[in-house]
Amino acid sequence: MNIFLILILAALVITLFNISSQRKKSRRKPPHRAADTGKHHKEKSPTPSHAKAQSAEAQRKAFLESYPVLKEVSYTSVAEGVAPRSIEDLSPDVIETVKEKISTIKPIPVNYLKLMNLLRNPESNPGEITSVTATNPVFSARILRAVNSAYFNRPEKITSVGRAISLLGYNSVRALVLQETLNNVMPQEQYGNADVYSKTWAHSAVVSVCSGHLGKNIFQFSEYEMGTMGLLHDIGKYFIHTLKLVGEGSTESPVMIREEQQYGINHASLGSLVAENWQLSDSIVKGIEYHHYPSFFPPESIPEPYRREAFIICLSDLICKALGYGANDDEILPIRDEYYEMFKMQPDLEENVTPRLIKEIEKAHVTVQSYIQTQ
Repeated sequence: MNIFLILILAALVITLFNISSQRKKSRRKPPHRAADTGKHHKEKSPTPSHAKAQSAEAQRKAFLESYPVLKEVSYTSVAEGVAPRSIEDLSPDVIETVKEKISTIKPIPVNYLKLMNLLRNPESNPGEITSVTATNPVFSARILRAVNSAYFNRPEKITSVGRAISLLGYNSVRALVLQETLNNVMPQEQYGNADVYSKTWAHSAVVSVCSGHLGKNIFQFSEYEMGTMGLLHDIGKYFIHTLKLVGEGSTESPVMIREEQQYGINHASLGSLVAENWQLSDSIVKGIEYHHYPSFFPPESIPEPYRREAFIICLSDLICKALGYGANDDEILPIRDEYYEMFKMQPDLEENVTPRLIKEIEKAHVTVQSYIQTQ
């Protein structure tokens, strides 16, 4: 009897154990998916972030379609072997004459230089910028008139200089400081053709914005430092006509070659010497000097520390001219393919331009135009 009971109990324990094991397996088994049998299968929906990225790209392309000039750039061909001379290749007589002429250019007024430096630093105290600006009542009044002009069509009148600077942005205000600087240092007879200099200034302002944007978003450079280089890249154009003519320029030659034929030096080299005379930073001096090199020379012709900066300014110059914001000529020089390959970028302008950049460029141009009306 005892043996019979023991056998029954053993059988019961084994049965309970098997039931428990089956339940555990059932819990571990993955749920049946309709897709496994091919029934009720649905395509996987894109994640919210992926869908958002697709939407943003579609909006970008739609916006850029309204700027067909970015696809249809008419480049000026550069003949093989044609290239500007570097400063080192200029004759000693030309260098001596140019430096003698440059020495007569007035230095940048202290307050303008201080303001320019403050606007190059994103960490600058806005109050200090406003205080320095306020030391020049004429400049302050022009800034207020510019920000309240019909170009911006603001609903309320801006009466605070600090608020005006904030609304215009550091890039735009820096462009206005350049114009005031030139008003103080340029020989008065050079303003005989005000339209020429206004176009050069407006072009420099938009290249400044573009250089800062590309430098920051592609190369992680300081937006304000690159913006300053872009602003001053054509500074030589303001002074080249003060030099004595040494010959006639061929209209079939690129502008830089034509300048050398006429004055013995091109505006990039001259601008570099002017910036050096003003004791600006080495990066600005060299950025100005090499900013057209990517259209004529391979990358190794530019010293490595300044190669990226020169490319950024050259590309910005190209983009702004393609958008219709040129200076006083329609010449658009292509950039050599080696630079795009070196920096892993596409040569198509549409790939390097964003709606935000175009809006910033347009804002800078409007700011300059509104400021011109105050003079």
